[in-house]
Formats: sequence, structure tokens, C-alpha cells
Amino acid sequence: MAFLIPSDFETQLRTSIKELLTVEDPNALQKAEAIAIDEMKQYLSARYDMSSVFPEVSLYNVSKNFNQGEVVYHKETTQTELEYKVYVSLVDSNQGNAVSDTNKWQARDPRNQFVKMLCIDILIYHKYASRNLRTTPQHRIDRYNEAIEWLVEAGNGKNNNALPSKAIADRKVEFRWGGYSKESHRY
Repeated sequence: MAFLIPSDFETQLRTSIKELLTVEDPNALQKAEAIAIDEMKQYLSARYDMSSVFPEVSLYNVSKNFNQGEVVYHKETTQTELEYKVYVSLVDSNQGNAVSDTNKWQARDPRNQFVKMLCIDILIYHKYASRNLRTTPQHRIDRYNEAIEWLVEAGNGKNNNALPSKAIADRKVEFRWGGYSKESHRY
């Protein structure tokens, strides 16, 4: 599952550090992204709709069929990696239509920007930690801890956020009905 696109990393990750973290495996960031998303889902899945919080974002391909609501990113040939744009399909069976067709595609990013930042913080922390925890910069450890604190609070419903909630019927809420049996202390 791809939630992050290459241009998302540029705000927090310099190219030199990105190359250092992916030196052994070019797919290392995708693997770390999957781990970070799974970790975030552990905290958020009881209260929030995970398919809306983490929409799958795929690379636009003119020959692929996209359904309404699917999210793609696209890069023009003249653009650099920093200039990827995110589009949402407005119709079903959206195949062969250029992303510039405003009747078929809408240029908007449905992903929560704060959630993207937290995901990147967790991803970078895990990449550093997998190499050697002693060489992990202190600010990365702090950002990871802050991300986990926010996720715990969001999972418990203690902070105000704009994440899409699950429908009430989908939530697993346990209520205890009844009470203790009546006690009599008469002899």
C-alpha cells in the first residue's frame, strides 16, 4: 500500500539522508512506510476509518482503469520529483482520460497533512533504529515520541482532530449493563 509519494519526503528528509537510508535496498522506504502505517493503525483503528485516513495513492497510468474516489499522483515530463500533484478520480471507469480533464479528475490531496508528517516521522525513526539506535539523532527520537503520544491521545479520543470517524455500528464499544447483586448484612 502506498500512502506517501516521493515528494512527501522532501519536507522532512534531505536527499543525502534519503540516499543514506536507502543505500542497501531501493525499496527500503516503501517497506518502512508499510511498517509505520501498520503501527499507526494499531492506535487509530478502533475509532477511525482506516481506508479514509490512509487512502492508497498510486502512480497515474493512462492505460489503467481508476474508479471514483481513487487517488493518484502524476508528474509531467517537465516537472521534478518535488512537483508531483495528487488527483482524485471523479467518475467510475476512468481510463484513458488525462488528469488535466477537470470533468474526470480533481486536483486535490485528500490525505491529512498532519498524519503524513507523523507517518514520515515514524518511518524515519524506524529506518535509523534499524541501522543503529545509538546513531539516531535526538530530534528524530523526540519526534517519534511526540508522534506516538499524539496517536495514543487520538486513539483514546482526547485530542481534537479532523480524522474521519468510523460509523457507530462499526465501533467496538463495550458497555457493562447491570450492577452488583444486592448484599444484605442482616443476620
